Amino acid sequence: MGKHLRFAGRGLLFIFILSLCIGNANAVFVEKKKGARYATTVTYNKFYQMEENTVDVLFLGTSHAMNAYIPQELYERYGIRGYNLGCPYQSMITSYFWLKEALRRQSPEAVVLDMFYVYKFHENVVNEPESGIREAFDPMKLSPVKVEAIHTICKIDDTMGSVLSYYLPLLRFHKRWKGLTEKDFWEKDRGGYRDMKGCHILKQSCGIQDYLPFEADKTVGEADMDPIMQEYLDRVEELCRQKGITLVLTQTPLNDIGVAEKQRRYNTVSRYAAEHDLLYLDFNEKTLYEKIGYDFEKDNANSGHVNLWGAQKVTDYIGQILAERCGLEGRDDAQYEQAREAYKEMEKDMSLTRINELDSYLEALRDDRYSVFISVKDDCTQNLKSSMLERLRALGLKAELEGKYRSSYYAVVSGGTVKERQGDQRLEYGGSIRGGRTPYRIVSAGMKSGNTSSIQIDGKEYGKNRRGLNIVVYNNEMMEVLDSVCFDTSDKEDLALGQR
Repeated sequence: MGKHLRFAGRGLLFIFILSLCIGNANAVFVEKKKGARYATTVTYNKFYQMEENTVDVLFLGTSHAMNAYIPQELYERYGIRGYNLGCPYQSMITSYFWLKEALRRQSPEAVVLDMFYVYKFHENVVNEPESGIREAFDPMKLSPVKVEAIHTICKIDDTMGSVLSYYLPLLRFHKRWKGLTEKDFWEKDRGGYRDMKGCHILKQSCGIQDYLPFEADKTVGEADMDPIMQEYLDRVEELCRQKGITLVLTQTPLNDIGVAEKQRRYNTVSRYAAEHDLLYLDFNEKTLYEKIGYDFEKDNANSGHVNLWGAQKVTDYIGQILAERCGLEGRDDAQYEQAREAYKEMEKDMSLTRINELDSYLEALRDDRYSVFISVKDDCTQNLKSSMLERLRALGLKAELEGKYRSSYYAVVSGGTVKERQGDQRLEYGGSIRGGRTPYRIVSAGMKSGNTSSIQIDGKEYGKNRRGLNIVVYNNEMMEVLDSVCFDTSDKEDLALGQR
């Protein structure tokens, strides 16, 4: 009897160790989104870490929703606690199952649902690529909801892979072993992210000048929702109604479709909202667009996604609606108080690209989170003002630039250390930051010695290679380049040059 028990014990121990090994292998090999831009793996891991029943409003939808709704901004303005569960390509099917999963842990008073994917965009049945499905469901914890989602998706669309591959992602991603990086071995979400409660911010401005908000016009007719998408929209609506949750339908500013098509879609969703007694906010509609002071050229990152400044306008208005028309009340919450500093840091990081004067730019670089790379091409000494020299000194630089017409110069400021050199010959230096984990190479040659500039980080060129001070700013915590710019001090205006 004892022999059998020992044998059974060893068998159980073997199964436990095998399961542990498979689980860890799955965690390493599954494709992750943990970067600063679309860190959806972090989005879902952090959601499970939220205290239960502390989220007042959930945001669901595609990348349009991910970029547009900032829970921390909502908290700062109204004290309303939100979480953004959006992800790229999120169809109504994915929105429905993530809502079901979220309701296992939270009891929101409102749900804000992006309507972009209620129409047909992909040839497959689920209206999104397999990569989108896996990005949404691989991080979901094993639960009855995940089981239902996997079996439903694989049943209605056989292009999504096998059911088993969703339980054992190692089967799907085993060929990734050659491309594994440092981030693949992190435990869940350590490093390289901001605590943004699921929101992912873009910083560039699209510069699109031909965008036009539409005016409501019922004479153009309606657009057809995809039947399966409408089925799952109905399920979202029914689930919210059963739980006593206010459902708000939205559409963010976009220029991917024509004005007439926007009008038809507006008519379709407006009718649906009226039939189900729902709120619908389309920020492309002229009255609302103008009410929030939106400027597509400056407030959209591209034709379909808002940037930080556009997101703040959209979120602030959503907050007003949630407070005044939906009755959501503000309250203090340590989870959001602790994220306040990260939000401020994000705003500062994003704003670097909007600083066009060298004095102000150098002042903003005095931040321990940054590694700063400076390389001179041609010349940087003409019109170099004393105020600029003072700010360069404040960064820790000591080289005397005055009178060194068309000489070479480079500097690297990181982690409290400074590497710099000046001379008449071509200068080149290679080193690393972040404790040796991120290599760089910097080159400077004035007009006398080659007239070139290069700033490479992790093997990729980021320098502008233009006349003047070429500057690249790297965020050590986020492990990303925040900005690359050139200031031509030969120009009396010393304004930032080049696309940023």
